[in-house]
Amino acid sequence: DSSAIDFAIDGEGAGEELDLESSDDDPEATTLSLDEDDNTEVMVFAFDLSAEDSDGDVTLNEITLTATVTNPGTTADDLDDLVNDVRIEIGGDSFDAEAYTGATTTSLVFDIDGDATIAADEKTTVMVYVDFENMDDSSYEGSTIILGVNASAVEAEGADSGEDIT
Repeated sequence: DSSAIDFAIDGEGAGEELDLESSDDDPEATTLSLDEDDNTEVMVFAFDLSAEDSDGDVTLNEITLTATVTNPGTTADDLDDLVNDVRIEIGGDSFDAEAYTGATTTSLVFDIDGDATIAADEKTTVMVYVDFENMDDSSYEGSTIILGVNASAVEAEGADSGEDIT
């Protein structure tokens, strides 16, 4: 037959997409009153990961947050001075930060290792919880912790293709 047929070849994973977005669940900056005898866990940060424009499901492998600590005094505190643990929740599953060395700026790595998947056409909120140390030392009063995430710090892959999504 002399009829022409047009077709396109898409590379594996070509339609898989993951977007990092701000979340309505992200709390406003606030002053926390911490117990001097017991640790206090508080949800301090939230962001959305969206596969709404993806042709397939997206599997999360690793998320890295940046924590910056400041103190209005003469020197900044280390994260270890203020925080016992940091964890994230994704779709009801909880992931603790890998071991980290406290510093004024610290990378917090969460190894998800494929244990969380975002369905195509869906969005999920990642909630960050900080377990603050007891505050029996008044020199830490006025300390500030700022958490952030960069899109390049979210490692994911297409659930079907296994191809990396950036």
